[in-house]
Amino acid sequence: MIIGIGGVSNAGKSTLSKRIVEKLSPEKECIVLCQDDYVYPQSQIPKIKNMTDWECPRSINFKEFIADVNRYKETHDVVIAEGLFAFYLNELVDLYNKQIFIQIPKKLFLERKAEDDRWGPEPDWYIEHIWSSFLKYGNLEGVYDNLYFIDGMKEKDMDAIMEYVNS
Repeated sequence: MIIGIGGVSNAGKSTLSKRIVEKLSPEKECIVLCQDDYVYPQSQIPKIKNMTDWECPRSINFKEFIADVNRYKETHDVVIAEGLFAFYLNELVDLYNKQIFIQIPKKLFLERKAEDDRWGPEPDWYIEHIWSSFLKYGNLEGVYDNLYFIDGMKEKDMDAIMEYVNS
């Protein structure tokens, strides 16, 4: 089974991926592939105002990401492919057996982003750029009929999520 999980930065994609793996293990062999691990070298990524534009699809090595999804589906029961661009390419979406999208409002994104220091300090304009890029490339509400939407404002109902995953 291949599960695609998308949503804006700080929506909870990685946390949800880990929780799904915890629920499925040890009965099922699982792996999480995070698009953050498939970025091109910084020198190959477009710039915006002299900063690396991590928020554009050209920052991701989709060829390698898709190849790994296909490779790991042969050796694992469950492959979780997660990232901002999880639903960007039809070639990737076509691989998914299950599709989960975590929705959070801009206000919550800004609050979580203010607490996120993984990438060091980011100027306000870049944080706005992250949200704008999400709306442009990653916000697929209403695009795919079989997406399972999760309200990121609420506590995740893992029983309902696992019922969807196992259906």
